Amino acid sequence: MTAIHLNIKPTHCHKSIEEVAQTFDIPDLYAALSHYVRYEARRIAHSHIRFYTFSGQRYSPSNTDLSFTELQIWFKAHLQQRLYYYLDENAVTFTVNTHPPNQKWKYGQYDATVPQVDKLS
Repeated sequence: MTAIHLNIKPTHCHKSIEEVAQTFDIPDLYAALSHYVRYEARRIAHSHIRFYTFSGQRYSPSNTDLSFTELQIWFKAHLQQRLYYYLDENAVTFTVNTHPPNQKWKYGQYDATVPQVDKLS
């Protein structure tokens, strides 16, 4: 199990997808969101699909209709999981940060994480 704690108020509220893509320099954000939403619909329809891999080129028609037009962005999240070998104990909570590109950070600043997603955790 993974617990994710977000502040009540996001850092950016009600930003358009295009604005977020430009701010974070993610030119294929719309296509990635479209690809993910289509995958989730397929996963729900076929319960045997368990994992999603974020990789490779995403192909999505430019006229794909998403059920949303705005995003909420948090620059900080707190994560906590169970210990891998002692599932009855919680691991230490850690903070994941992100910041869009600016004069100081050409490519932005972010913390990468690989959460444990085993069915037993």
